[in-house]
Amino acid sequence: MSITKKDIEHVAKLARLALSEKEKDKLTRDVASILEYVAKLNEVNTKGVDLSLAEHKPINQWRLDESEDFGIQEAILRVAPKRKQRFFEAKGVFEG
Repeated sequence: MSITKKDIEHVAKLARLALSEKEKDKLTRDVASILEYVAKLNEVNTKGVDLSLAEHKPINQWRLDESEDFGIQEAILRVAPKRKQRFFEAKGVFEG
């Protein structure tokens, strides 16, 4: 597949981009280069390649939101200037 300056102008119009002639020429060359590279990739023989190697497994997996006792709550509350039961006590920030 080849790309022409007319193709670039059409896409620019759809995207409502105002491109100079210099920008159109550069984009035509750049997109043509990308398409040539993709064409080369399409020529690669992948027969016999195990496609399961290309499967993406997410690294960040959700875990259950469970509370844990780290055993430091009492130590932290001991140094609090003011506390009420097992909470820090602070001055109110709202009137009323």
